[in-house]
Amino acid sequence: MTWGLFALFFLALGGFSLDGLMNQLNNLTTRYVIATPPRVASFKTVFAVAHVILSAGLIVLRRGRIMPPARTQGDPRHG
Repeated sequence: MTWGLFALFFLALGGFSLDGLMNQLNNLTTRYVIATPPRVASFKTVFAVAHVILSAGLIVLRRGRIMPPARTQGDPRHG
């Protein structure tokens, strides 16, 4: 789901068109290929932090589906 959010982000940057999406990805790829090693390391750090934040947000939002509520041990009125 986090990869889908990244794709949605680039799709939104491209004006929700396939041509715009491809232009944004081309721009990212071109800049990544010509970047110096410190800039590549910085990009990887930013990407990793964004991925962790998106993952944590999705886990929090979907916690009910990931971990269903625990079942109780019998009827609470009867102990």
